[in-house]
Amino acid sequence: MGSRGKQLLKLALTEKSGTSITTKADDRTNIYENFDKLEEDDPWSEFKSWQAKQECRIERVDDCDYTIDRTVLLQELKITKNEEWTLESSNVLQQKECSLRKGKVWDKKDCCPYCNLDVTNFSRHLFRNHLNEEDVKAIAALPKGNNTRKHMINFLRKQGNFSILNNRLIRPVQRPTSAGKIKTSPGDYLPCKYCKGLYKIKSLKRHAKKCFFNVEKKAGIKYSSEGQTMIAFTESRQTFLDRLRLKTEVFDTMHADRISLTGKSDTLICQYAENYLRKHKRPHIKNAVSNKVRELGRLLIPLQDIYGINSMLEALIPENFDKVVAAARIVSGYDDTTKTFQAPTFALHLRTSLLGVCIAAKSLLLKKDTVLPVTDYEAALKNIKRFSELVQSNWQFAMGSLALKDLNEKNSAKPQTIPVTQDVIAFKDYTYQIAETCMSNLKININDIESFKKLTEAILALTIVLNRKRVGDVQYAKLEAYNRDLVSTNQEECLEALTENEISLSKHFKRVVTIGKGNKPVPILFSRKAQEYMNTLLLVREKTDFVPKENPFLFALIRTSSKWVNGSTVLRKFAENCGAKNPSTLTSSRLRKQIATVLQILNLNENEMEQVAKFMGHTKKTHEEFYRLPQDVFQTAKIAKLLLMMEKGVGAENKGRTLNEIDLELKGWNDKNETPNESVMLPNESIMSPNENLLDKCDKLVDEKSRSDLSTDSKKCIQSKNIKKSAQKNNLKKIPQRGSWTGKQKSVMLSYFKKHIKNKESPKKAECLLLINEQPDLFGEKNWVQIKVFIYNTYKSLKL
Repeated sequence: MGSRGKQLLKLALTEKSGTSITTKADDRTNIYENFDKLEEDDPWSEFKSWQAKQECRIERVDDCDYTIDRTVLLQELKITKNEEWTLESSNVLQQKECSLRKGKVWDKKDCCPYCNLDVTNFSRHLFRNHLNEEDVKAIAALPKGNNTRKHMINFLRKQGNFSILNNRLIRPVQRPTSAGKIKTSPGDYLPCKYCKGLYKIKSLKRHAKKCFFNVEKKAGIKYSSEGQTMIAFTESRQTFLDRLRLKTEVFDTMHADRISLTGKSDTLICQYAENYLRKHKRPHIKNAVSNKVRELGRLLIPLQDIYGINSMLEALIPENFDKVVAAARIVSGYDDTTKTFQAPTFALHLRTSLLGVCIAAKSLLLKKDTVLPVTDYEAALKNIKRFSELVQSNWQFAMGSLALKDLNEKNSAKPQTIPVTQDVIAFKDYTYQIAETCMSNLKININDIESFKKLTEAILALTIVLNRKRVGDVQYAKLEAYNRDLVSTNQEECLEALTENEISLSKHFKRVVTIGKGNKPVPILFSRKAQEYMNTLLLVREKTDFVPKENPFLFALIRTSSKWVNGSTVLRKFAENCGAKNPSTLTSSRLRKQIATVLQILNLNENEMEQVAKFMGHTKKTHEEFYRLPQDVFQTAKIAKLLLMMEKGVGAENKGRTLNEIDLELKGWNDKNETPNESVMLPNESIMSPNENLLDKCDKLVDEKSRSDLSTDSKKCIQSKNIKKSAQKNNLKKIPQRGSWTGKQKSVMLSYFKKHIKNKESPKKAECLLLINEQPDLFGEKNWVQIKVFIYNTYKSLKL
């Protein structure tokens, strides 16, 4: 005990024993006046505030001079020393010393924002030592007990405690009151963006909504993300943060956990994310930027925990390349025994991300930005360049090649399924029913916000299903693009080339051009029914405040100024509720594969295929490589016929024919020379179920009908419930042998289709049928496929 404490006459507690703390009358005044100056080991230092002094009674006793033991005093006051919260250099909240108490004890220290001293009576300290400060003057001018006065004092208190985060110390507003609660991680505490007070994540949102300094009162704010951003950027990096778009566009929307905190706290990761954000224009890119930050944050965590590398700048040196590879294998789940990855795509992305971080580091070093803790910029720049060269040359050997092989193997093992027609029809019927109901409700009550929301989702789903577009191409469509009147002058030759039905269809649909993937123009078609729904939606949107006027999106999210309805979520919700047998197949990508599959059984020329690919928003090469018939069905149903033909030695007899034409002859030959067990079999039904798709049924249709009337009968095949059984029974149905052509038939066909022969184009079905109808005596026993094959073989054999 200090010398001042030894001068105390007699100390006693009266709570239980009834004894009193006594002192000489002359010393009582000095104790109160010099109360804040007592030494640290003095028993009074454990309760300096005025309220603590009120719990003890100090009385005068004559000629008594003794002291009380410190341990006994602390035990009687029910105060124990435990732990306090600190921030380690790795920016991860760790646990050190803090006060635990069983009851209400006035021993909490607060940091003064003006002198950075720890005080126990914060308000008294302000009025005694900083009365000349403007904020303190304003507080002192308010009457005692005023609510605003209390909030202003608390604001300065929280601001001072927030400032010591730079010293890796954290003091929450509400300390734990029991030993059980202290076990919670200090990382659970985040600051409020308005008052800077530190609260638990679970209670931060509740506090922020009613915080006295919260004047925004907005909905949908992620208070924990914003609080974490405040921790990640210390005062020394505040200037660097202010010039980044990441702070408001990306960081405040990220999930608040250690991964995000690690990514936000690293300067190079932030600069790389900023560069990535600047390259793109579309608003949804912030999700991709957030993923990049979290990917690199995951990589940095094992570098910190295992190798003691605390920043990406320390990691980007050639000596640490193997450590970076080891950390990348850890976070991507690499199994050295099986040579497989739990996340192979993550391993592939890291190479691109690391090269991007190197570019960001070079730019900061060349500009000699003071945000980097570097003294020798030239040496650091050389290390970055050498590390970048190592990544470019050696990453494929370290893990890139293995990750790509593992990804391809896993993709090939997945079942390739597309939606069955019954599920698509059920989906459309359910969506139309919702749209009709909501439109009727809005006509009755224009303020029905729930019907407005459902109608928006229904129109979005119907548009995606009809156009077979990517979700992003439709959900990001702008209102301006829909209202824009596209009047184009059509060439007379183009109109003459269309049939009456095609001209009618062109008037039935409204064509809207929006910007799709790769900033390419993508057309979207709206049927008359969809236009009716959309007109109702836009009318309600104009007359109500469901969607702010500044929201530019056609499928806008209610009560937001810059957000849109998520198409993937809508498709998934409607697919689960429509009664589909396989709702997981009703996705945008698989719907696109479905239309690409149907196109294979149609006889489209190169120009038609190119037009379809452009409408779908990709190139013809992409259409053929990624959206065509799955390899297992194609090889079984098509290539097997070629292999059997070669096995039987009949290749010369089928010179100049396509696989579909050879199929006709092979099936007739199989009926004569093969037993049913030796015939060409379609994919086993048991293998394809329960995900049997359109491909099986369409292949059966081709085998059964010899490609006659493909475009019409293929639709009947898709929609018929009994086609599967009939195709199995007639799988090996005989096909009539080819007949010979008379000289008159040949001359008529050559004259009739001379333009097709000159242009090397096969006639269409309608043209062949027109010739049959005009010359029934000559071609009454022929079908349109035979005529088409004759013209095809003719211009193939001629040297034009």
